[in-house]
Amino acid sequence: MSRDDAGSTSLELVLLAPILLSVMMLIAAFGRHADAQAYVDQAARDAARTATANRDGDSAKEAVSAVIEAALASAPPACQNSERHTEESSSGKFQASSPFYVAPVGDEPGQVVITVTVTCDVDVSDLSLIGLGQTITLTSTFSSPMPALYGTY
Repeated sequence: MSRDDAGSTSLELVLLAPILLSVMMLIAAFGRHADAQAYVDQAARDAARTATANRDGDSAKEAVSAVIEAALASAPPACQNSERHTEESSSGKFQASSPFYVAPVGDEPGQVVITVTVTCDVDVSDLSLIGLGQTITLTSTFSSPMPALYGTY
């Protein structure tokens, strides 16, 4: 090692450390996003399928809320606490005490599509050094057709 190289390793470490730390924090943020997105996707999918298994608006809304709560039980606490969801019916009749499948949709008479959207916020405030802000908002939408098996009202 020549005298001209003395301290170059330390200088390289000082210059590269912030970049390496930022990359590691970005990987952690992507991991949190992927983990929480999987919970939100599952909640929307299961809730929409459960809603189509119920025959009236009241029981479907209760079932949707219960399924989403169960699906997000293992999700990050920030996601559980900030969960919001909406239910929609292609017939426009997704209301309390109203059947979902009042108007025919598509080719099959009596079929209605139920769409559930689940949204939550994931806390990334500990990673704010890389410019992500305080939270990441995740949304998932899933649609499930109402079986024509039940008939119409």
